Amino acid sequence: MADDLVTIESLLTPAAVQRQLGETLVEPELAQVEWFIERTCDEMLDQIPMLAERLASGELKKSRALGVGIDVVLSALDAMRTGLRIKSEQYPESTVEYFKANASDLISITPEQIAKLSPPFTPGGAYVVSLSG
Repeated sequence: MADDLVTIESLLTPAAVQRQLGETLVEPELAQVEWFIERTCDEMLDQIPMLAERLASGELKKSRALGVGIDVVLSALDAMRTGLRIKSEQYPESTVEYFKANASDLISITPEQIAKLSPPFTPGGAYVVSLSG
């Protein structure tokens, strides 16, 4: 049935992000998360080979794809909560240092995350190259 088709868009929802975060989001953060989800789904489908097909077939676990998607969204949310282009905060008793986030870095999938969701590499068999044409 088409209704039962598993897609990254059907998995990665504001409710899933809130469940992981342990918070109920309200505006304007809820709208930000919805936008981060849309951008994350696009990036995941663009950067991860055969993601849609592997999710639909069950070859890729839903929990793994959802976990990576939520991690990307939460990273963007954390950057917005900290503030763009803010590197550190200093208090008399402690110093907190953050990565310097730019707007273009908000939705960023790491090579490790891509590897977690990519099809396993299987080397091809031996082949012969003819020198005579």
